[in-house]
Amino acid sequence: MPFLRIDDLDLYYEETGPWDGPPLVLMHGGSGSLDDAEAGWAALIPDFAKRYRVLALEHRGHGRTRNPAGRLGYDLLAADLRAFITGLDLGSVHFAGVSDGGITALHLALDNPELLRSMVCVGTNFRVDEAIRAFLRNAEPEAIERQFPEWASSLADRHDSHNEPGYWRELMRQIVAMASTTPAFTEDDLARIAVPALFVAGEADPFANTDQMIAFKRHVPSAEWLIINNAWHTVQHTHADVVRPRILDFLARHDNPGATHSG
Repeated sequence: MPFLRIDDLDLYYEETGPWDGPPLVLMHGGSGSLDDAEAGWAALIPDFAKRYRVLALEHRGHGRTRNPAGRLGYDLLAADLRAFITGLDLGSVHFAGVSDGGITALHLALDNPELLRSMVCVGTNFRVDEAIRAFLRNAEPEAIERQFPEWASSLADRHDSHNEPGYWRELMRQIVAMASTTPAFTEDDLARIAVPALFVAGEADPFANTDQMIAFKRHVPSAEWLIINNAWHTVQHTHADVVRPRILDFLARHDNPGATHSG
């Protein structure tokens, strides 16, 4: 069970697939962990690992990766991702992220595009709107315990065992605080993304809603998209059979390790 030391952070990750394959870094969504199939990549990792050196992160504050900063921010997640890629000397990588993981990819694509061969963003938003804020009010720990007791129990199982009893409540407060105000990218920011990008969303996703997806397609020069009818936020799990071939095709078309990008 490897950890990578990044300043005062011990970042947990798991690796599978051929060591000499093209590197593919995966991030789960907010509140998830590597033990949470719905928020992560468990349904697709076996197929990814047939060709790629797959490195799946448990990002800051989640699961086995503690958060000495005491807050969450996409700036911190992007800095951790940058340090992970450079610390393991991976060169330029394929990257795929769910929700918060996809937002982290947007930061890296703007600030360090040379580290990315391509990026896949599932359920990703580039700005916050009122529909997102309304959804996040139900993600406050008190609302979760009142309305979604099974979710509360699963959050405790995934996160408290690696921290202290009740830690999941503080984690959710930090996630809600971060996601209620950020990201705050503009259309001009999107137009500066030169990394090949695939945006994937469910038709009923409250985060990667129609307006957000249209903006990605319209403003990101290299954008491709996949929108799945009658689907929600974590389509890489619920609709793995639809998402799998599209992602594998996208990655294969951008396997050239010399395809780095300047800002």
